[in-house]
Amino acid sequence: MPPVPAPHGDPPPGPGAPALDRRRFLGAAGALALALVGLDACSSPDPTIPGPDAAVNKGYVVPTARATTKNDTAWSKVPGQLCNWSGGNSQMWAWLAAADQLGIPSTCIMENLGAESGYRPGLALADMANRLRDILAAMDQGPGAPGPRGVVSSYSVPLSGITTLQEVADGAADASYQAVARELADGGLVDRSILRIGWEFDGYDNGHPWMGWGAYGRERLFAVAFRRVVGIFKDVDAGFVVDLCWAGEHVASATKVVAACGDLCDIISIDAYQGTAASRLATTLAWCKRFGTSTALPEWGMAGQRDDPRYVDLLVDWVNGPCAAAGVRLAYANVFNTGLVDAGTKVTKEYGLFDSSGLSKHYPKAAARYVDRTV
Repeated sequence: MPPVPAPHGDPPPGPGAPALDRRRFLGAAGALALALVGLDACSSPDPTIPGPDAAVNKGYVVPTARATTKNDTAWSKVPGQLCNWSGGNSQMWAWLAAADQLGIPSTCIMENLGAESGYRPGLALADMANRLRDILAAMDQGPGAPGPRGVVSSYSVPLSGITTLQEVADGAADASYQAVARELADGGLVDRSILRIGWEFDGYDNGHPWMGWGAYGRERLFAVAFRRVVGIFKDVDAGFVVDLCWAGEHVASATKVVAACGDLCDIISIDAYQGTAASRLATTLAWCKRFGTSTALPEWGMAGQRDDPRYVDLLVDWVNGPCAAAGVRLAYANVFNTGLVDAGTKVTKEYGLFDSSGLSKHYPKAAARYVDRTV
């Protein structure tokens, strides 16, 4: 999501990364060592990671694809279209109803297991399982509620809170992640869940990371924490789908993280708000090709800028052009529909292309282009 500067209490990474719990390591222990060597080998901002493309694409295909619409394109067949970031369930159902009226099948919902303050210090990671239970219960409420198995859910999983990134890497929060994994597995929801673990890890502005788990300057520590948490989920059920999502901010830092973590991922994605450079999309595609993953647009939207339909064209053309040509599938694409208050100006910025009344009144041209090209 857009940057919200937040101080974090983690100490800088030491000269050596903490040892990974071998019980939760996916594959031979040497794989992590090779990945961490890649941190030093990929310090250049060049978006291409050296190495051959994966021979087999392991990318994630959602279990229920969207029905083919008038646009027989890569984008039109994927689930998505809704970020319920604010947690307002009545608002969520209103958006879903509006999407139905516009002919947009909203089959993917994004939820933040850290609630609204998940990226700020002061959140107990132990609360994630309770938050998840609330989300699942809400999916069974309201008119036309789909129920948890009626949608694909992308869960944004924080890597710090009161517990620091270092402590997560050391295993202090293992029980909290295990509780979330068991809740999803026991509910039969593994095949409907996408885990966006440590999202927007590369965001860093004005001396502060966007997130408490920010990887900038401590990529090795982030990689150890990420791999540990992935291992916890996979220990509960190997079918969990992992999405490594960057913010399109710091290419050099993100390249190090992807080199160390890409082998564990089913999706490598980018939050691509208006203003995202085409080169950042190309970088994302290069990573996906290297590791044989799908891609996604977990968050995209207008970011409070002018009504410019060319932004919509940029994203759709990327998905239907270079991604399709490379065999890299779009797993899901969720427009960020929540207005956010700018920390500096205190003015609410609108991001979405549609709301409970239909197409956005703030961005009528871009909204019309979106419907024309993707529905």
